[in-house]
Amino acid sequence: MTPRAFLVVDDVLANVKLLDARLTAEYFDVVTAMNGPEALAICERAQCDIVLLDVMMPGHGRFEVCRRLKANPATHHIPVVMVTALDQPSTACAGSTPAPTIF
Repeated sequence: MTPRAFLVVDDVLANVKLLDARLTAEYFDVVTAMNGPEALAICERAQCDIVLLDVMMPGHGRFEVCRRLKANPATHHIPVVMVTALDQPSTACAGSTPAPTIF
């Protein structure tokens, strides 16, 4: 199934705008969140098909959002793609349980 709506989660507004513009140009629907709690609420309302999640997001974010999504029966099916500027996948996903898909 091709995703219809992407959730972009990043605490840096410029990154959110960049991904939003790129995905919108490809005719995808885009929902955005600036933090983990916002992202979880959007997912629980079934407003997205896939999550693009910033690895470097501070506070209640990063791997905690992924863990909570996968632990919740209502959201465990939503794919999570970690987005990062880090150059080593092992660094980007260190401590991540469950492990996200690495592209």
